[in-house]
Amino acid sequence: MNSNKIRRKHTWKKKKQIKYFTHFKLKNPTENSKTQNKWQVLFGEHELNWKHIFTMPYKATVESTLRNFQYKYIHRIIATNKYLFKCKLSNSNLCDFCSENIETIEHLFWECKHIQPIWNQLASFLEQQQLNVKLSFLNITNL
Repeated sequence: MNSNKIRRKHTWKKKKQIKYFTHFKLKNPTENSKTQNKWQVLFGEHELNWKHIFTMPYKATVESTLRNFQYKYIHRIIATNKYLFKCKLSNSNLCDFCSENIETIEHLFWECKHIQPIWNQLASFLEQQQLNVKLSFLNITNL
């Protein structure tokens, strides 16, 4: 008899969990969010395809580490020194590489003088492959 009671309780808990998950709704990624607003400030009048942006990490790779990084980058949740300093977890908000500018996502991945050689090498490689692509923070376009 005791094992039967335990089974009933367990079944009841499962049903309650299922009910909870069926009512849980994810926000539509194409609706405006704080993330989109922050990126939009940087890109200005450029129209961005948010559905494409939010689904790209899942199409670009199956590697979970890369998907995780892309998710964090798109949602602007990479812990830069600007954020860590604000939380009193870092002694400075300056970039760890150049120590000249505040370390933001834009600076860390696009503007820092130490990242520029990587972008230049990528541009040279693409040019050697006869892929005429202009790389910049605001746009990556085919020429």
